[in-house]
Amino acid sequence: MGRRLLIIATLGVAAGIGHGDELKLTDGGRLTGTVVSMKADGSLTIEADVALDAIEVRPGRIRRVDFSNEAPAPLDHDARVQLINGDMVPCDLLSIGDKEIAVRTAFAGDLSIARDVIDRMQLGIRPHRVILSGLGDEAGWLTPSDQWSIQDDQLVSSGTGFVGRAFDELPPAFSLSFDLKWEQRPAFKVFFCSDPGKGSGGELDRYYLQFNTAGFELKRQSTGKTSYHPLGVVNRGPEDFREREVSIELRVDRPARMLYLYLDGELEGRFPDQLDEMPEASGIVFESGTKGERAHVVSNLELRQWNASGDRHKGEDRGDEKADAVIDHDGQRFGGKLLETAVRDGRPVVLFQSPHLANALEIPVNRISTIFLAGNKAESKGSPLFFGLAAGGRLSAASGRFDDRTLFLEHELLGPLEIQRPAVTSLDRRELAEEPSTDSPDEP
Repeated sequence: MGRRLLIIATLGVAAGIGHGDELKLTDGGRLTGTVVSMKADGSLTIEADVALDAIEVRPGRIRRVDFSNEAPAPLDHDARVQLINGDMVPCDLLSIGDKEIAVRTAFAGDLSIARDVIDRMQLGIRPHRVILSGLGDEAGWLTPSDQWSIQDDQLVSSGTGFVGRAFDELPPAFSLSFDLKWEQRPAFKVFFCSDPGKGSGGELDRYYLQFNTAGFELKRQSTGKTSYHPLGVVNRGPEDFREREVSIELRVDRPARMLYLYLDGELEGRFPDQLDEMPEASGIVFESGTKGERAHVVSNLELRQWNASGDRHKGEDRGDEKADAVIDHDGQRFGGKLLETAVRDGRPVVLFQSPHLANALEIPVNRISTIFLAGNKAESKGSPLFFGLAAGGRLSAASGRFDDRTLFLEHELLGPLEIQRPAVTSLDRRELAEEPSTDSPDEP
């Protein structure tokens, strides 16, 4: 029997069979095995553990693929290139030319990207010192009761209570990220800039994020006359996360009194803190408000020093779309023509020609937040599927083949790419609800 097209309605596959790539289907079924190729229409071929022959799965039936390879630690690339189709390429900027921009990536080597497929570039976003990756020394966690336990580098709650950890110090700006899973209904809080010894009670200066059936709410707690100050609400309830799991990142810029919330890698909002005094404590606390064998599971914990300047102007209007634009870390905007990169006095600069000046400006690269590129943009058909990268980016899925080390991908804007397979963590859908079914009524 040759390859056959997978008909989801007639195939029930239980999760957890075998070890390998895990392909999650739109009807809740799962296949484990090895993904070996992808067609131009997005169909995947998987050598499944439960079948003698390779199985071809239509793109409309694919919800997500989690690749089995153990991804390397993400490299701290200093730039992100956003393409016109929304793809994000983590990289280091090498040079800017008249028609192309050269970058270096950890997953596909050096790339030359045509300027007309680039929407914008974010510079100076390198996360700094890693404070904690994983749980670290288990003895460093304060667990005043048996309601939280440590299992396989995960924090697991079975009842109501808290677990916390103190640090020698938290940088003025930091990023706290983790994955959260829940068993039935979430009743979860994470406190930060907090004192773990006091758990969730007491009069404290700190921030916290709570997640329950109503969605997410970010608050500031203080010792002033008003103890709790709402900062913002995100109306995404548990029903919005089909696998009962979500990746959460909180970026905190205490000197600027600004907090950022990311869910599954997407920015959900920027939330200003209106109080004059910033919280000074240096701990984090996770609290469970419900019972269950694995009521809440916290994994992939990471705490980093963060360079907040690179994110401050991401929401800026690009201005005149017919001109290039540069925004520096102080919010100054320069409109005109992006020329090239150069080195002046041992430091890299960007040469930028303003129509109001006779000579090109020399802007240090480490002072630039965002570069917008203008001109007649190439066309992009887009794709409902995209690859997630360990380095923090994503690439639209196109035709390609896989082996145990490399993904040979034909990208619609970048052309042929050879991507290190360990750098590819997942394959996801963009617009699941809008994908029409491609099944024929007479198929078995």
